[in-house]
Parts: sequence; structure tokens; C-alpha cells
Amino acid sequence: MTAHTADCANCDFRINKVPSRDWPEGSKRPIYRYKNDYPATVSTDRGDTWHPNNLEGNKLQLDVWGNESAITTYIDQVPHTYALFEAGYGIMNEHQLAIGESTCAARFYGIPANTEGFEGYAHIEVNEMSRLALERTTNARDAIKLMGKLAEELGYYTADWASGGDNSLGEAGEALTVIDPNEAWVFHVLGDDTGKSAIWVAQKVPSDHVSVVANQFTIRHVKTDSDDFMYSKSVHEVALRNNLWKEEDGELNFQETYGLPRAHSQYATRRVWRVLSLAAPSLNLDPQSKDTWGSNFPFSVKVDKKLSPQDVMNMHRD
Repeated sequence: MTAHTADCANCDFRINKVPSRDWPEGSKRPIYRYKNDYPATVSTDRGDTWHPNNLEGNKLQLDVWGNESAITTYIDQVPHTYALFEAGYGIMNEHQLAIGESTCAARFYGIPANTEGFEGYAHIEVNEMSRLALERTTNARDAIKLMGKLAEELGYYTADWASGGDNSLGEAGEALTVIDPNEAWVFHVLGDDTGKSAIWVAQKVPSDHVSVVANQFTIRHVKTDSDDFMYSKSVHEVALRNNLWKEEDGELNFQETYGLPRAHSQYATRRVWRVLSLAAPSLNLDPQSKDTWGSNFPFSVKVDKKLSPQDVMNMHRD
């Protein structure tokens, strides 16, 4: 199971069903620029919810929104795309591949290309990455590989590129929880130091464990010899050229290398503690974090008992 909360004040909270579809040879898939307020997406190709005929507004608003969302670029369409549910992010497809999301502070941020008033070079944000993963893949590993490839090749940008400075850095990274019927993974991504590519890492969650992300990266030491990790080459390359890590330091700590500490660290760490303590009360975890990263809290914990969907909902409500 995976779940997440969407806690923004002005998001478009509608849910959309995208039907499966076969595409003619030579078709192109538009990459829409991220927008969180209503209407987050306007499209004639993604089901009824986003269709321009479903918009509610006055004439001026309808004229501004138009018939399609702003596009940063196009990529080749695949012959067949799977049915899925989506909202602000991709939710789940017909193969029980599902995704949750948590925005994280990060060291670098990208700016979208083809955006008036901004000099940007990146073309994709995690919203579209998650949707494309559900359209095109059937399992968590393949979804992560596809999202990482898209971010590297198209360039990854933050959801809040317009504010600049600390505000944009505070939204610069993303974490996705990616599951299928057999595996669960945590995926982290941010733009690189050129603004034209991306840095990403993913860690597998053991089958009898629970992991949680509370708006702060949680993947720490990247194990290069483990099948439980996936990562971009840029993880080490960018760290080296920015003097953030040296090979003699040993395993790169992704959280501390590419994350940024929250001004009020317990905003993240206390929520991590609470979920882990509810999943495994027998561990008697200390609620006090020893540092801004919550490094005394494990990446995941073995649950004391099997959790139900209601247990997960109760954790959200706690």
C-alpha cells in the first residue's frame, strides 16, 4: 500500500480517469507545464475531468484557460497506454502500480523551458513523470527507471520555480512512493546544477516494513552494489564537481548531500517518528530527533503486525 496527503490551499483536487488507448504511429505526447490551481490540466486526450467542456468559469476565465494546458515539449507516444487514475499526481493504473508523493527541499532547482518571463531549460516536473510512469509501465522498478530517464533527458524543474531563492529551494525536490503488488520503493529526484538534467535515487522498502517521507529526503547512504538501490550517474558526478562529496568519504549520503534542512526540523522529523512508532511500537523509538535530518530514525521499520488500509488511514489522521 501507499498513500499521501495533498495539503496545499488552492490545489485542483479533482480526480480524473484516463482510459487505456492505442495510438497511431507517429503520435506525440505533450508534456504539460505544472500548474496546481484550478484548472490544473486542460486536455482533450486525458478523460472527461480535464476536458475543456468540463471547465466551470466565466467567459474571461474560459478564454484564459483555453483548450489545452501550456506545453514545455513533446515526446514520442508509445503504441499503447494503460488506464489510470490521476489527480495532482498519478495515482494508480490498471496493473495496480500506484504512486504517492511528498515535496522536499533540495540543493538545486530547475526552471521550465518555454515559460514567459523565465530563462529555463527543463521540460518535466514530477506530476507528468508520475502520469507517464502509470501510462507506460506495469511495475515499480520499470516506473522508476522511466521517470529517472525522463528527468535526466528532459531536465527536471521544481513545482515552485517562480518564487526563486529559498522558496524555490524549499520545493526543489520530490519524493515518490512507488508500489506494485510485489515491491515498494522510495524515489527521490531534483534538478541538477546545470538546470538541464536531474539527479535521482531509489531505495527498495523490505516487504514487511513501513517507510514514510514527510517533506524531507529519507534515503541516506547509496549502496552501489545492491539490487535494492537504483540511481543516476549524476548522483556522484554532480556531488564531485560541486565539492559535496569525495570518493574517499565512502558511500554518498543522498539526504545530506542533496537535501536542505527545514528551518523547523520537527515539521518533518516528528511526523516520521510518529508513523514509524505506530507501525512498530515495540521499538520504543525516541520522539526526539538527534539532528535536523532525523538520522536516528531508520529509513523503514519492520511492522509489529500486518497493517490494513484502515490502519494507514488512521496514521494519516493521527
